[in-house]
Amino acid sequence: MSPTPALGTATLAAFRLNSRQPNPYATAFGASSTMPKLNAYDKIPFLKHSIKNNTEFEEDETLDGNAGYSRNDRVSVMPAGSIDCNGAYLGLDSLIAAAMGMEKFRGSALESPAFGVAGSGAAITGTAAGAGSTTVTLTATGTPFTNNSIIGDWVRIQELTTTPNLYDDVRKITGWTSTSVITVAPAWTTIPHSKPFAVAREFLHTFECSKHMHGENFQDIMSGAWGTALSTTRYLNRHGVLVQWNGWQHEEWQFCFVKKMTMKLDPKGGVTFGFELVPMWRDLTNPNAQDRLLWEYVNGSPAVPMAGASFMVYERVLFPDATFRLSTFNTSTPLSSTHNLGVSEFELTVENPLDDAQQTTESGLYRIESARSGKRKIYGSFALPRYTGNTRVNQVQTETDLMASLAFTGSTIATGVSNALSLWMRRMRLETPDTTTPGSGVAPEKHNFKLLHCDAVTGAPNGMPTPTTGNGIENGPLIIQTRNQNPFNAFMGQNQE
Repeated sequence: MSPTPALGTATLAAFRLNSRQPNPYATAFGASSTMPKLNAYDKIPFLKHSIKNNTEFEEDETLDGNAGYSRNDRVSVMPAGSIDCNGAYLGLDSLIAAAMGMEKFRGSALESPAFGVAGSGAAITGTAAGAGSTTVTLTATGTPFTNNSIIGDWVRIQELTTTPNLYDDVRKITGWTSTSVITVAPAWTTIPHSKPFAVAREFLHTFECSKHMHGENFQDIMSGAWGTALSTTRYLNRHGVLVQWNGWQHEEWQFCFVKKMTMKLDPKGGVTFGFELVPMWRDLTNPNAQDRLLWEYVNGSPAVPMAGASFMVYERVLFPDATFRLSTFNTSTPLSSTHNLGVSEFELTVENPLDDAQQTTESGLYRIESARSGKRKIYGSFALPRYTGNTRVNQVQTETDLMASLAFTGSTIATGVSNALSLWMRRMRLETPDTTTPGSGVAPEKHNFKLLHCDAVTGAPNGMPTPTTGNGIENGPLIIQTRNQNPFNAFMGQNQE
């Protein structure tokens, strides 16, 4: 019988950030490091990858009386390449977080993801009783759990004041005992007596631009109880693990940084994402370390999540889902339907220049941890199918600051709440317009653009999400939001199921 070949048709892939743990990068040179076992919500809408374990050899030029080379020595191992993914409302959060560098952290009652954000999908909130909860149950004060339709939803403990790191648990509700008692899985890290909680089935994630790309201590970024409660040995790591099942084995690419993220919108293909990755290590030695069967998305309630709502776990982001808006930069008037602009193409790139080819006597053949080596560049382009006016052409000449948004709305995931993907381009400058005549056909209008920081002089655009204030977090030009059924913050290590 022939051996099982690697087949694209049998391929699956998943990705998770290696955050809120000791930064293993400095001790993992040339050896496999223990990666988290990937689970539901780590699966990505994978299309293909071109990652190679680039290995450089150097011929020995010693004159030894022979015309040919006698030695060929390995001098470096520098994996690199890219992955392509379908645009999907669920499955891209961790990769987007790695490219942007930050998912909004808790500095108040609101963090990313926000539990329940609109309509009848609003979260159930309450406080755990001072006694009664066990390692696998939650007993609430009052009677917030109306009926067993809550089974399949997610509960997050929202401690903010004392030791929040001990209570930052997100758990799946697996059973309903009464209007005040529910069962969860897996067990709590710490039993949440007298702690606030929220329950929801849809979640709003907010991704922001970070100043750095290397691993940072949480105290360097967060303030308040979060800034002091987390151990100084715990790091916000912006590298993750990519695992592919190719039909007969799991292949791990460890410590992957996202050097570049490109999103494209096309009428035929919908939305696609490309991620240029810089891994440190390829692990083929432990095929049982991962289990592709655990990667399937975990549904919410067993039946329809709420009356009258459809239930979409995986859904592509398509061209008809899109609304593009463009206006002059304004600190008082937000974007609205009056600013809608019908584009036929759109592309956006987030580029993180990385110093990713340095070796030391400690790292040997392998690269040391990548770090930002230049200013972040965020740029793109859009096209209108017909050239009918000079508004945007003139804005190039006058160097006018603009603001823009590209929002996609998918199917209903809770009553009054839909899947969503939103790009908030807070300050934009158009560059050389292309209004050339292509021949006998209709002439289009095309523009390249760059996104720039907002500052004390420009102010902040009205009606857009506000960046988190804190060390290492910038008043960046781009904020990305997703609304889906993923209850976990990409950096906070809540995914314990």
